[in-house]
Amino acid sequence: MLRWLRDLAARLPSWLMIDGDEVVGACGYKTAPDAAGWVEIGYGVAETRRGRGHATRAVAEMIALAAAEPHIRALTAQTAVANAASQGVLARNGFTRVGESIDPEDGPMIVWRLGCAR
Repeated sequence: MLRWLRDLAARLPSWLMIDGDEVVGACGYKTAPDAAGWVEIGYGVAETRRGRGHATRAVAEMIALAAAEPHIRALTAQTAVANAASQGVLARNGFTRVGESIDPEDGPMIVWRLGCAR
């Protein structure tokens, strides 16, 4: 998680998830907008802090921030096929399943997309 945070913060917008005075996770753009204006997002919550709505709220905030950026037209995300909790985060935020992929580290993935309203 720390390596991912360091790499992400060095190149793209990223944010910490805070609960009270505690950092419970992080989220951010995994890619810069491509030529079509699509941006991939990512997020992670500390294992001991999962199931409390942190990721759902963080994704909602990323959607709001992206909607304010005229060059961003859609957000994408990927979840592991076995990660039902993360799939729920995206579904609750209006993302739609649009395909599948294979990640070298995480295996079979579900690809999600959400258009940014203007």
